[in-house]
Amino acid sequence: MKYRCRTDIIGLILNAANAIDGECRSHIMYKSLVNYNQLKDYLIFLQQQDLIEYDRSARTYRTTVKGRDFLELQRDMGEMARLYGGTCELSHPSRQQA
Repeated sequence: MKYRCRTDIIGLILNAANAIDGECRSHIMYKSLVNYNQLKDYLIFLQQQDLIEYDRSARTYRTTVKGRDFLELQRDMGEMARLYGGTCELSHPSRQQA
């Protein structure tokens, strides 16, 4: 699997939780291809940033309006990068050649 930056993973998690009724933790984990420990850390971060909300009664996570705005901006930036010949991927320091 190729290297995914933090922003890409956040986008995958927000997309997975972007259902009307929300998604349970395990479905988000499978859809975003992260392990349980990573998901816990990301969900805490996303809740602190008000990008995702947790519904205790249904035990589901749902992307907030702010989270959907983030997804829209991420999508726009990806389109702009493709239009101008760039890529959406960031260079990872371990993959740079000397």
